[in-house]
Amino acid sequence: MQESQSSTFMIETAEYDRPPSSLFSNTGSAPSYSSLPRPEEETVQYTRRSNGLNPPPTDGIYTKNWESLTLILHDQVPGVERPVYGRHNLVAGELELKRPENVLAVVIKLEGKVTVASSGIGAEVVPTVLEEKTLWDKSATTSTEKCPGILGFSFRLPWCFSQDGRPWTLPPSFEPEFMHTMFVRSTYSLTIVLTRMVKYLVSWENVKTYGIRIDYIPRSRASQALPQFNSIWSIKSSPNEWTQHVSTVEGPGQRPIECHFLVPAKYSHALSDSIPFHIQLSSSLDTLKELVSPSDVRPRQVGKTKGPRGTLNIGSGTIRAVPPADFEGETGRRRYPCLDWEGEVKCLEKIKTGGFDIGSLHVRDFVVLVLSIDQTSALQIAHPVKFATSGEYQEGRRRCSDRNAEEGQKTGYKSQRRKGHPGEWMPLAQRRIKPLLAAPPARFCEPISEEPLPTEVAPGLRTEHLKRHHRPRAPLFRNLSAPQLTMSSSLMPRSDSYNARVRGASHIDFKTATTGVAAKAMRNELSGIVSTISDPPSRKAFDTEMQSFFYLFTRYLAERAKAVDLDWDCIKSPADDKIVPYAQLPKPKDVSNLNKLAVLKVNGGLGTSMGMTGAKSALEVKDDMTFLDLTVRQIEHLNTSSRVDVPLILMTSFNTHEDTLRIIKKYANQQLRITTFNQSRYPRIYKESLLPCPQRADDDKKHWYPPGHGDLYNALLHSGVLDQLLSEGKEYLFVSNSDNLGAVVDESILQHMIDTQAEFIMEVTDKTKADIKGGTLIDYEGSIRLLEIAQVPSEHVEDFKSVRKFKIFNTNNLWINLKALKRIMEVEGMELDIIINPKTTDDGHAVIQLETAAGAAIKHFKNAHGINVPRKRFLPVKSCSDLLLIKSDIYSLSHGQLVINENRMFETTPVIKLGDHFKKIQQFQRRFKKIPRIIELDHLTVTGDVYFGRNVTLRGTVIIVANEGQRIDIPDGCILENRLLSGNLSMIEL
Repeated sequence: MQESQSSTFMIETAEYDRPPSSLFSNTGSAPSYSSLPRPEEETVQYTRRSNGLNPPPTDGIYTKNWESLTLILHDQVPGVERPVYGRHNLVAGELELKRPENVLAVVIKLEGKVTVASSGIGAEVVPTVLEEKTLWDKSATTSTEKCPGILGFSFRLPWCFSQDGRPWTLPPSFEPEFMHTMFVRSTYSLTIVLTRMVKYLVSWENVKTYGIRIDYIPRSRASQALPQFNSIWSIKSSPNEWTQHVSTVEGPGQRPIECHFLVPAKYSHALSDSIPFHIQLSSSLDTLKELVSPSDVRPRQVGKTKGPRGTLNIGSGTIRAVPPADFEGETGRRRYPCLDWEGEVKCLEKIKTGGFDIGSLHVRDFVVLVLSIDQTSALQIAHPVKFATSGEYQEGRRRCSDRNAEEGQKTGYKSQRRKGHPGEWMPLAQRRIKPLLAAPPARFCEPISEEPLPTEVAPGLRTEHLKRHHRPRAPLFRNLSAPQLTMSSSLMPRSDSYNARVRGASHIDFKTATTGVAAKAMRNELSGIVSTISDPPSRKAFDTEMQSFFYLFTRYLAERAKAVDLDWDCIKSPADDKIVPYAQLPKPKDVSNLNKLAVLKVNGGLGTSMGMTGAKSALEVKDDMTFLDLTVRQIEHLNTSSRVDVPLILMTSFNTHEDTLRIIKKYANQQLRITTFNQSRYPRIYKESLLPCPQRADDDKKHWYPPGHGDLYNALLHSGVLDQLLSEGKEYLFVSNSDNLGAVVDESILQHMIDTQAEFIMEVTDKTKADIKGGTLIDYEGSIRLLEIAQVPSEHVEDFKSVRKFKIFNTNNLWINLKALKRIMEVEGMELDIIINPKTTDDGHAVIQLETAAGAAIKHFKNAHGINVPRKRFLPVKSCSDLLLIKSDIYSLSHGQLVINENRMFETTPVIKLGDHFKKIQQFQRRFKKIPRIIELDHLTVTGDVYFGRNVTLRGTVIIVANEGQRIDIPDGCILENRLLSGNLSMIEL
């Protein structure tokens, strides 16, 4: 055999012949036709017009109701969740005012901005739209004229804006879920500022702000529709032109693997298009047998700004193996073996826009192939594309076709539509395909790199050869059956190390490798769970939850691989200025500051430790009143006595949401606004396999868990409650557990927060021996942090429990600046320390729950610190021992607040320890006919089978022990003072 002159093609004296690097026939002249659009025809943009040449406008309306007004917007799709506008559209509607006679001024604003942030350049906010109109101003009218009940308005959306003296096209709404090295948001909003005159004994002006988000999606369409795609046979006849990417990578065998990735040469695609592709891998037989199938093909957006880059998966792909076919060369020997796959990729329905440019920000679209060479490495090949909004109207498609036909007549093309292929265009110069030569000439096999992938936009995506072929596709050699594989995923994984591996990695750390495998397996499992939901809105909301869980899971894998524990030597007590004594707080200056406050109760617990099956907040704790009853009474009294508006917000879980909605109906007539929202629901994880326990979204509740109160921040943001509070003028949020009866609004703490401009305050209190497991504030490498016992290395657990070293602990009473919270969540990002909570299921399986604590967010806020508060602000009910103390005569109620009985001689409360016979609430209620009088009690310990009669009095130290198999009944009216009772009612005076 003689060797060819080509460096990329030669005939070897081996069992198999190496295939050519180019697999296309060289016969026939290349047509001049190209499916790529001309520069001036990249997209056909259209907007609503009145001449009938464009799609008719929608006739629905969008309404948003608030307490004081109703917003009505025209030309919207009925039932739309958020108003949508296109290029040059008119944002028009009316404001319907309630009680307009008290209105002093009404101002409406149309605002748009692009926020770009990264760790390298910080944050940059670029205003894109800023229009403001005064709809009513009493100062500009006569004194007797009143504001109309309905005010009309309209804004014309501009097509461009100016930055640094240069015009830029107005960017579309853009809110990616994950772009980890950078943060990008393009948002638009409509804001109403309403000023009223409020009269109650005295008159004052009350200014409230209301706002909604709107979507700006300028429609565009690819200049040519993608033809219908037939199954791939020996010749790919549709589309007519393909772009071929050729990459070579070292495989597990002795020979390298040559990968051919083919996609349509058409550059511009509609978001609704299914884009076909073909993959061929060629190597030695042994190498291909060891090969892992192509793992993923999907559309992806890559954003770049001043150095940092972010990656966002925006669609899913389906991969199918192509049946093998045997081909022989002229020598009669088999060709070099190949594996073939085909499939399609398509953008997710929620993706509404393609790439765009604005100043230093560039967002680009790609179709990316991720090829798993083995279990520890992968090759990525990226093909640049441009996504345009799909032409949803038949009229719009017809006009596009007519225009293309006219252009074709001018340039010498004509339409040859085939049945079932509307919009397919065949060039006149197309030739009939001739037989493939056994060995194409060497000159045709030279690699061509006409369009290399821009590395400055997509780092790590390597392409060795990229060529656009203007001729029909020749047969691909198929000598080996490819393994069957179908991939379909809607999740958007992080662009971490496991998802950015490139060829050439011959060795990799074992933990890092297993991290990538576990992440991919989890991603696929979650995709399957999401797909079990048929209702689109429910699937979208659940998908968002699973994305947040997947992000938490990948962080857990990364931290586990690093195996980096806290450096105990770096842990110090916080500086004096980081823990402010409560006694030093200022007195409140202005009661109207309470109008800036909202109260949130964490209401997701079931109280399973006390034997409850419903919402714990429904437990009666004092004078036949529940936790929720007391909370409502507290805030209602605050609002009426101070003439303010402090709303109550309840964060529920999937365990308590239905119960809570049913319970709060009884507060409908109270002078209090109550808002509820549900925190996330995450799947439990099998400890050994690191796979989720549930198989479907509607699997039994035992397979799911609420991920701790640290989920508060994500839930506030995704539910819209955070934006709603800000639009109502609320600036501060007081957060506490619903079972902490001491957590009431404190005006001194609020005043201190305003004076010091602190963005986050945590209430702490002095630690006792009963609080040894509570989290504490520490100074770690110069920053204040929350340290939980689950984060402490095992050899230092006893040090953590020490009252001498850690003198304070977290009450979980938190004060948060809402504007700062929104900035952190949307610009800076919040990553809370992960708490691993091991559990055992009813059938004995070991599982883990990944949780976070709300207090851990303190490290993300500016000027954050703690306040050492009195013990009376921490009165949790975690057990029946706590419940006995609250129900007793130690406390009385005053407007829903617990007040220590003035007859109590000591400021401290008694220590109560009830045994396992009192653990469940049903046992507790059965063993106490009536709660004993304990006003003079110091210590009570009860173990064993013990029952209390009516009107029992306990004083001093009382210890009651019923030995196993024995029972003690404390008779009615009995007085026990400094007594030890054991079996057979024997009494020993202390």
